[in-house]
Amino acid sequence: MHARIHTVTDLMTAVARALREGDQAALFELLEISANWLQPDAEAGAQRAILEAMIEAIDNIPDRG
Repeated sequence: MHARIHTVTDLMTAVARALREGDQAALFELLEISANWLQPDAEAGAQRAILEAMIEAIDNIPDRG
């Protein structure tokens, strides 16, 4: 996945896909990608906050199976 994430647009598209699929592992990977970018602290913090919230949200989705 790392090779395909180069911009915030790429990141947000991947985040949306991971959330739709309930893929926490992908969200953790995206969190790592975002953390390694050179960017203002406020932007990094916002990305971290939304990714962590999505990871928690997946934990709270009732089993649909």
